[in-house]
Amino acid sequence: MQWVALHYSASAKAIITDEADPKIKWARLREICTDVALLHRVQLTSKRVAQEEYWMNRQQSKDEGERNEKLRRAELFAETVKAHRERWKGEEAAKAALPAQGKGE
Repeated sequence: MQWVALHYSASAKAIITDEADPKIKWARLREICTDVALLHRVQLTSKRVAQEEYWMNRQQSKDEGERNEKLRRAELFAETVKAHRERWKGEEAAKAALPAQGKGE
């Protein structure tokens, strides 16, 4: 962008120096000004797009982290439920193995 700006600046200086007719001089300078404004707009658009990409990537990373955390919690919950079921089965088996106590004993 700086290189282009330098060339436009040199061209503007040459137009001012070489052109005698003020109407032609201003018409050419306006053309250069329009080109420079367009280049500047493109540069600003490029920066805006880069910022939007940054924020989208940041949000995507955040969302992925949240999904991973939810998955980790779900896996932990499933493991806890499984452990409790095994414990309850063990307790039921232990109760069933105890001798039956009669009413008169």
